[in-house]
Amino acid sequence: MTIANGSDNLSVYVPLFASSKWEDLTIILVVFYCLVAVWCYATYRFTQVPVLAKLLTHYASYLVPFVLIGLGIFILLDSHTLENRGLVVLTAAIIRFCLVM
Repeated sequence: MTIANGSDNLSVYVPLFASSKWEDLTIILVVFYCLVAVWCYATYRFTQVPVLAKLLTHYASYLVPFVLIGLGIFILLDSHTLENRGLVVLTAAIIRFCLVM
């Protein structure tokens, strides 16, 4: 699912990776893949509990967009992407391209 989401992640991860040093990037990627594994395992375990599976099935579609938008805004602000006007235009263009697709 993480890889399949692709295009909307470009506007979030490009600024993060562009502002990172090689050492930081290595740590980010290792932590990312480890947490993807944890997320997949936790999801599997949650779906094995019938009550949780029903709640997740019903409310996940309402909660996930807000979590993803919040994460994207946090990364854009934390990486200082919006301080450079050229990067603001590039970010807006990428977001618009992703919305059109």
